[in-house]
Amino acid sequence: NQNVLHSDPYKYNIHTVLSTYCPLGCKGCYQTELSQKKVLDKDLAWKRIKETLEFIYNDIKYLYQDPFTKKVNKPRVNKPRVNLTFFGGEPILQMETIIYILNKLRSEMNEDYMMVNAICIPTSGFANNLNHNILLDKIDIIASLVKDLKLDCNISISHDGLNNKELRNIDPEKVSELIRILQRKAVEHDWNLISDRISLVIPQKFDTNYFIDNHDYILNGTGLQPSFTIPHTIDKDSTFRTNPE
Repeated sequence: NQNVLHSDPYKYNIHTVLSTYCPLGCKGCYQTELSQKKVLDKDLAWKRIKETLEFIYNDIKYLYQDPFTKKVNKPRVNKPRVNLTFFGGEPILQMETIIYILNKLRSEMNEDYMMVNAICIPTSGFANNLNHNILLDKIDIIASLVKDLKLDCNISISHDGLNNKELRNIDPEKVSELIRILQRKAVEHDWNLISDRISLVIPQKFDTNYFIDNHDYILNGTGLQPSFTIPHTIDKDSTFRTNPE
């Protein structure tokens, strides 16, 4: 990613799509059409991640190459930092694969190639059973592995505020409660466990109260201060994603 390299030339992002499947079918999600249950084999996933890490370490010798002038900056002198994102579909349906890859990082990567400094799991927080949370089942195992590997771990939870029931068929209070549980886990494990992405689908007609009501609901329910971005064209299918401040 040239923008990432330009702002932080030692930072790289590896996105691994573990599965194209998500059972929720949330309105406004660009993955809605990807309903086939295609799953990446865990050994192939690890093979590709390892090959990419080795490529970054061995073959990317320079900090940044301007895409227009082709001018190359000074040679790289420090070890790169890699953010490993487990993507989907719904990645928490593949928690065993995530655990497998973290174990492989711990057992197979020597010090030179161990450049991963953070993992990220963007998720709805739920899968096909709203009363049984797969993420919470495995979070302590993830926390233990991440702590051993000395990594940051961002669990990025999507929350549509008061519209969560309509858009995701999930009670918004269930999402808020999950975030609160993860916040307590962060304190328990003394590490960066959660970063919340507030995802909102804007209706065709809305007013100031729409923003105020959702802002207050999210702030009071999770303690997070959401920020808002308005798209250029607003219609019933418009979506935008924001990060909390």
